[in-house]
Amino acid sequence: MKINITLFDNDKIKEYNFNETYILNKDFPFKIKDIIIKDKFNINFNVKKIPKTLIVKGNFKGDLIVNCDKCGKEYVYPLENNFNYFLMSDLEDNTSSNVIDITNLKEIDLKEYIREDIILSLPDTYICKDNCKGLCPECGINLNDQNCKCKKNDINMAFEEAIDLFK
Repeated sequence: MKINITLFDNDKIKEYNFNETYILNKDFPFKIKDIIIKDKFNINFNVKKIPKTLIVKGNFKGDLIVNCDKCGKEYVYPLENNFNYFLMSDLEDNTSSNVIDITNLKEIDLKEYIREDIILSLPDTYICKDNCKGLCPECGINLNDQNCKCKKNDINMAFEEAIDLFK
C-alpha cells in the first residue's frame, strides 16, 4: 500500500492503481482485534495527480466472521466502505483527517490510514439479525432457537426494591 511519490514528480506518471485481495487472515496486513476474514478481503485505490495534490480514492470490501453480541451465534458480517485522502506538501494548517502531509517524503505507506478507516467502519455491536432475541438471562438458552421454561419477569430488576414501596 506504498506509493512512490517521486513517480508523480515532473509528471512521470499521472495515475496509479492499487488492487490487492487478501485470502483469509494469513495475508491480511492489519492486526485488528476480533477480525476474522471469511474468504477474501479486497482493497482498491486509485491515485491521481492534480496540481500540488495527489488524490487517493478507494474502497475495501470483505466478509467478516463475527459473533452476535446478543445471542453469541457466529455469523457473516459484510464490511464495505470508501475512503478518500488528499496527499499535499507544505501544509500550513492540517485539521482534516483525510489530508496527509507528504512534505519531504519520497514514499508514503497508506496501510495505517486504511487500517483506521476499516476500524471506524466496524459497528459498535454485532447483531445477527434485527429481531435477535438474545439469551435467556436465567438459563442462558438462545431464544432464537427455542423457548425456555423460565418464569418471565416483566419487572426491570433495577426497580425491584422500589416496587416494594408501593405494596
